[in-house]
Amino acid sequence: METIFFDKQTKIDAPVVASIGFFDGVHKGHQYVIQQLQNTAKRKNCSSMIITFDRHPRQVVATDYTPELLTTTEERLSLLQNKKVDYCVVLPFTTEMAKLTADKFAETILKQLNVKTILMGYDNRFGARGTQLTQNSTIETIIATPMDINIDNEKVRVSSSVIRRIIAQGKMEQASTMLGRPYTIKGTVIEGDGRGRLMGFPTANINPIDKQKLIPPPGVYAVEVKIIDTYTTTNHYKGMMNIGTRPTFNGTTTTYEINIFDFEGNLYGKQLEVAFDMKLRDERHFQTTEELVNQLHDDRRKAKNSSLRL
Repeated sequence: METIFFDKQTKIDAPVVASIGFFDGVHKGHQYVIQQLQNTAKRKNCSSMIITFDRHPRQVVATDYTPELLTTTEERLSLLQNKKVDYCVVLPFTTEMAKLTADKFAETILKQLNVKTILMGYDNRFGARGTQLTQNSTIETIIATPMDINIDNEKVRVSSSVIRRIIAQGKMEQASTMLGRPYTIKGTVIEGDGRGRLMGFPTANINPIDKQKLIPPPGVYAVEVKIIDTYTTTNHYKGMMNIGTRPTFNGTTTTYEINIFDFEGNLYGKQLEVAFDMKLRDERHFQTTEELVNQLHDDRRKAKNSSLRL
């Protein structure tokens, strides 16, 4: 795949079948659309193209919108890069672009990209106020088939908004099923108060790097931790993570603490990638430290028996 950051000089010679969207998460629903894109392009003897944006359109349209995204731009482009599409075009989304009708968008951007057919998601629109291409457009429009999957014996349509809602509920196994991989966040290890070490559960406290990424709700999670930019033979470890304010110790600030199993070493300043397997329990107040330690031993046992689908 060739990734192109769109500007006035961008030019595509071969005729193109394209799909437009933000593709946040590049989840199974997106992957199904991309598969349909590839099949349509092959049938029409055209190149295949994904058209996406450098930022979430709502960040431009609604200035008070605070994104809670499933993927950063870097992650999104990396995931799309593996989908064997000919081109991935990244559009700089601006207030001027937000005002374009679908026909004007086609005339000024899709024409420059030599798009002959556009494959739209079932609930996707482009152009100001959700306008669609009129009959005067020379570009063919095809509506993609959505993907439904069974979760807990219930049919659920895979979408970024549904996955965000599921993660916000702490249902990490369901999120993994829809994404096709575990949900991850990255953070830099910072100094903590050392209380975990005194209890026999040393923790790496992280400061999340991607402030626009959705953070799962407070609770204790079974996770897998990847130490980024390490030169050791092993850089993947199982662990458990607490997200919350530590009510047993009257905390008021949200912290992100990871007890990494079978690891010894100094991680201060290093970056960790945390993949969530499942939520073990809610965060709660314990009457004594001994009661908390007993619970932590039980949490560790459950986390060690969990199985991530990496």
